[in-house]
Amino acid sequence: MTVKYYIKNSLQHGKGVFACTDIAAGELVLIFSGSRLHHSQVNFEDYHLQVDEDFYIGPSGAADDFVNHSCQPNCGFQNGLNLVALRAIATDEELTWDYSTAIDEEGYPGFPPIRIATETSNEVIALIAR
Repeated sequence: MTVKYYIKNSLQHGKGVFACTDIAAGELVLIFSGSRLHHSQVNFEDYHLQVDEDFYIGPSGAADDFVNHSCQPNCGFQNGLNLVALRAIATDEELTWDYSTAIDEEGYPGFPPIRIATETSNEVIALIAR
């Protein structure tokens, strides 16, 4: 996979991930990685991504740790941990996803389960049915 992003300071929050080339809607942007951790193993001060009721992906030390949140994201998940473009993304635009699509933690009531983008639109479908 050709690298389509770079990391730099973000006005939104610390560091962010930005497109180094134009990215087409539906195109794979990056794949999230990191150790699979049980809830009891998570340091909630570190980056983490909830992937199931009691399981998380911990920090990878790579670009996926720096993709910031947006309520109007330009990326979403497809086929698990593959982050894809929900719409066309311009060079130098910050890559974002909606964190609420993966939060099912106590203290964050009402959020839906993790969702993934369809290949043709901004429509999202449930990945983890509750």
